[in-house]
This record gives sequence, C-alpha cells and structure tokens, in this order.
Amino acid sequence: DGDDERPLVLPLALAEQAELLRVAVLGGGAWGTALAQMLASDPDHDGARDVLLWAREAEVVEDINANHRNTPFLPSADLAPSIRATGNLADVAQVDVILAVAPAQHLRSVLAQLPDFAGDLVICAKGIEQSTGALMSDVAKATCPQAKLAALSGPTFAHEVAAGLPAAVTLACEGGKDQW
Repeated sequence: DGDDERPLVLPLALAEQAELLRVAVLGGGAWGTALAQMLASDPDHDGARDVLLWAREAEVVEDINANHRNTPFLPSADLAPSIRATGNLADVAQVDVILAVAPAQHLRSVLAQLPDFAGDLVICAKGIEQSTGALMSDVAKATCPQAKLAALSGPTFAHEVAAGLPAAVTLACEGGKDQW
C-alpha cells in the first residue's frame, strides 16, 4: 500500500520545488514564446510565474515587454505579464532551468555564450546541425558540459500551446526521475 502513495507524493514535492526555480526560454520565435506562455500561465499560483524569454531580435524584446505580444512570430497570443523579455544572454545564465528553443542551426553559437551553465538545460530545438551532423543533445553537451540535459519533444503547434489547448509532450532526462 505504501507503493501506491509514492506516485502521488513525488509530483507534489516536485511542484513545490518548481515554485522556487527560476526559468528562462532561450529563443523568441513561435515555439519559444508558446513555451514561455505555458510556463507563465500557472493556475496554481494565480496564473503568474515569472519567465525570462531571450530573443535575438530587439523588436521582439520590445514588443513583449511593452505590449505583451510577439507580433512577428506569434501574433495570435496575448502574453502573460509575468513574461519578461531580454536580449542579454547574461540574464539567462542566472536561472535554474533553461528551455533551449533556438533553431538547430543556431543552437551551438547561442549555447556557447553560456559555457558555465550548470542547471537543467531542456533541449526543445528539433533537427540536426547541418555543418557537423550533430544531434542537439551533442551540441548541448559540447557547449554546456556542466548542464544537466533533458529533451522535450512531441507533436505540438505553437499557437495551440500558447492558447492553453491540450497538448502531449515527452520529457526525457539524462538524470532520469531523480533529475525531475
């Protein structure tokens, strides 16, 4: 009977711990913005979890911070006010969890600017690096060797995730269930 209780207790403990985690999304395109919106829309905490969203494009950073919108990449979404955008990767390096959503062909150059990041790095970019044939997990290991890797994957559409519609994704962690 004690075994029956363990699956219920573990998610509650993780949920409480997640409150304390500082989270950033690395990539201000449609998918990165949708993930930031999903993370910021936390119904257990009055719908407000602070999320930092890094974007390369200054106009995206300005639009998100001033208007709570990402007009160039996800125009249909009204974004949570708890999402703050930045163009400074040094800000991102200060968080506990990074969702890496930069396009596959740019992921190495972006992550290379965070070499000392030792938190959880969730790879959300799809594809293979064309110049090397490397998988995104190999790119992440090479550029952020101290990070604890995980990968998020699944059949989703950014505009549906941003709208809060049901979606199914899988999170695979290098550290297994002990990591998350």
